[in-house]
Amino acid sequence: MNEIKRLRVFIIFLVTGIMAGILAFILLVLNMSMTLRLYNQAYEHLELMAKNGGVNRPFRVPAGPRPQDNNRFAPMDGESKSRRRPKDMPPDREKDDRMEIHQFLMIRPEMNLGFRSAFSVRLNKDYELLTIISEDKKSLEDEIIEQIQEVARKGIRRQHEDGFFYCVYPENDGNILVCVMNRFSEMQSLKQLYLITFLVYCGSVVVALLLALFFSKLITKPIEQAFERQKRFISDSSHELRTPISVIDANLAVVLSEQPDNKWLRYIQEENQRMGKLVTDLLYLTRNDQNRQRYHFSDINLSETVSHAVLPFESVIFEAGKKLELNIQKNVRAYADESAVKQAVTILVDNAIKYSNKGGHIKVNVFTDGSKKIVKVYNTGSAIQKENLERVFDRFFREDSSRTGPNNGYGLGLSIAASIAKLNGGSLSCDSDGLNWVEFTLKFR
Repeated sequence: MNEIKRLRVFIIFLVTGIMAGILAFILLVLNMSMTLRLYNQAYEHLELMAKNGGVNRPFRVPAGPRPQDNNRFAPMDGESKSRRRPKDMPPDREKDDRMEIHQFLMIRPEMNLGFRSAFSVRLNKDYELLTIISEDKKSLEDEIIEQIQEVARKGIRRQHEDGFFYCVYPENDGNILVCVMNRFSEMQSLKQLYLITFLVYCGSVVVALLLALFFSKLITKPIEQAFERQKRFISDSSHELRTPISVIDANLAVVLSEQPDNKWLRYIQEENQRMGKLVTDLLYLTRNDQNRQRYHFSDINLSETVSHAVLPFESVIFEAGKKLELNIQKNVRAYADESAVKQAVTILVDNAIKYSNKGGHIKVNVFTDGSKKIVKVYNTGSAIQKENLERVFDRFFREDSSRTGPNNGYGLGLSIAASIAKLNGGSLSCDSDGLNWVEFTLKFR
């Protein structure tokens, strides 16, 4: 089930991320285009004012055809069809700055606005006020004049600040012409547009998240059903196998009591016991997957729990010609299920005995590292290749170089230990040099 949950989370993040990214790009382009249009419109109008001597007035479009179409006129006097260009055209106006303005406005008629909030100020070379060029002839506040003087001192041709747009033009006589436009209301509208698009974006992300949740559940439903069928099959088959295994074991015990030296019966008994352990492990993992395995969490003495789990192996280790070293810090406490922790440590120590070399060294350490309580099980001998360090916790995984032989299991022990660690709020990791040693680290809260 954890794999299904991870797949659902991946689908949710993928779908939501793609939709959020596309929407963010669209809204960003929209906002940027609106902002650039407002800025360009303001600066272009100020440029026209500067060419007009600082005067702000609506620029009349001269009679005659537009530059982009010299053969046709716009309909006049209610005519719906265009007509040919007359042969006798009125003479062109003088080609000065004003004509350039007219041509510009024929191309950009939306600029023929005559902003009433635009005016000009002429300063001397010492940035002192000379004249105010404004149609309403109203005096400007001293704060505005000081702000304009500060803008002129910066020497930047185009500037904007607090909703005001400025264009600074040095004149031939040394004076400075500053064209000013107040577009505070438009800037406020632009900020409102930003806020609206942000709210639309947030709402769209929420909708995308809900859609991703729905579709992820729809997509993973067949996979989840397949996993459920698989787990149910394993559970049912394991339960069914337990009875014949128990019967075989009981009958073998009777036969071996009469023929104790029959090696073939001994082989059958060993394999039957291994089969019984496999069935037990499969049932344990199935219960874990279905959250049917019950744990009783409490504050336990981890030092004593590990000691009780390791001590029964002392005679086995000694008879195998191997060395056991215990470094257990006293009174290390952890919040976990005591029987489950003992089972995990037993699996790790049994694993160390199986895969350590003749005369090898096995070490069990228990200590604290900050808030973490750590159990380390180390053994020399058969190592694990670097590329397989993560795979050793996969079910039925056995590395060819170190996990074959008559005494080896089916590759479920480490998977069970990792499951125990996770369900007890801890973790299990593996480290090895790939040649001479292996170390498993069990961490608890």
